[in-house]
Amino acid sequence: MKSFSIFLWLSGTMWIFAWSFFRHRAFQSGAFDLGIFDQAVWLISRGFSPISSFMGFHILGDHAAFILYPLGFLYGIFPRVETLLFIQALALASGVVPLFKLAEKLDISSKAAISFAYLVSPGLLNAAIYDFHPEVIAVPALLWALHFLEKKEIFSFLLAILVVLSCKEVLSLTVLFLGLALLLQRRWREGLAATFLGGSWFVFSTRFLIPHFSEKGVAAAARYQGVFQDPSLFFSRFFSPEVLGYTLMLLLPIAGGLAVRSFRNPLVVFPILPTFLLNILSAAATQRDLLHQYSLPILPFLFYGALRGQGKTFIKPLTWVIWGTVGFLALGAWRFVPLWVDASRCAPSLERSIVLIPAESSVVANHEIAPHLGHRRQIFFFNDDRPPESWHSDFILIDLAHPGWGTSRKKLEKAKKNLDSPQSSYREVFGEGEIFLYGKANP
Repeated sequence: MKSFSIFLWLSGTMWIFAWSFFRHRAFQSGAFDLGIFDQAVWLISRGFSPISSFMGFHILGDHAAFILYPLGFLYGIFPRVETLLFIQALALASGVVPLFKLAEKLDISSKAAISFAYLVSPGLLNAAIYDFHPEVIAVPALLWALHFLEKKEIFSFLLAILVVLSCKEVLSLTVLFLGLALLLQRRWREGLAATFLGGSWFVFSTRFLIPHFSEKGVAAAARYQGVFQDPSLFFSRFFSPEVLGYTLMLLLPIAGGLAVRSFRNPLVVFPILPTFLLNILSAAATQRDLLHQYSLPILPFLFYGALRGQGKTFIKPLTWVIWGTVGFLALGAWRFVPLWVDASRCAPSLERSIVLIPAESSVVANHEIAPHLGHRRQIFFFNDDRPPESWHSDFILIDLAHPGWGTSRKKLEKAKKNLDSPQSSYREVFGEGEIFLYGKANP
């Protein structure tokens, strides 16, 4: 059975990686966020300070994601953006191993079926496809933490918790509430340790660490700490149709295994609360869909709740398979494939233009082209607030057919007209279809 879980892990890795890889090769990944993390990890691997040119400040001024530093070591060996995508797929798929072990510990018979449901979970798959985010590594770490709790291995539990905390500062709230749940169960050592680690790391990272690297951290801390200060906002959002739909999307993919008693367990409900409440109270609608990474910390506890709610009863594997497939077909990223096919038609021209740009040169390009140019210290993407030539970069790469996020075809056509004017300091060095590359006449 152990070898079968390893087989699922490896096959799941290739399944998840294939989706993200082909999306990236179709020029559908973006500067926000794949380009940011790719550039930061590359800078770390080269011994530079990871100050992202996309954001203009140190990567730790965005989120306290120390997990990026060991990833920099891997970039020293495999310096490719696909390395991040593969690590993400490998980490997410590895969750089937602790999930298998939890199912064995709880005497659940349909281990393969629940593993299948995990690997096709739309929340997990979409997050893996949608660029790279360090918090994905927290998903298997949380499942390992739950496994070690079941085995009462406190040292291993704490190691898993430390991995979770290294991924993103907001995950410290998940750890804090996990600790509170353990205290309710009178598991004093684990509960006090998780509560202390989660609470202290949240205060330190949001009050001191992130603000030290960027003033953005002050706003982030205020958002986390002030999110419950307006009761009217809480109740208006909590009972809205949008939140109801979001809740149903979270539960649908594993509805075949959940039971009412699943939510009587504090270890299921408490750790979910911080992420769920932050998502429903956020002004950003992207935190209430399953297309982005914001709901990932909820998934390990839903799967744990599904296992816990069943106890020793027999779950028919077909139930898991059907519901997992329904969730994937209803909410999975397969629906974006037509967009990728359309964008990939320009890929050969884009690749021919990219090879003309020296590695040390600065570039401004479409948001979706930027991740293919990230291994340099200065890379920017088009922003409607600034014309391309104002970046003073060595090269400007324009895809008129697919303006992407942050700009429009009209704005890019205007920029191209300015670049083609006799007064421009740039000259066209490549033009094919609607792909145009400009370089400084006298760089």
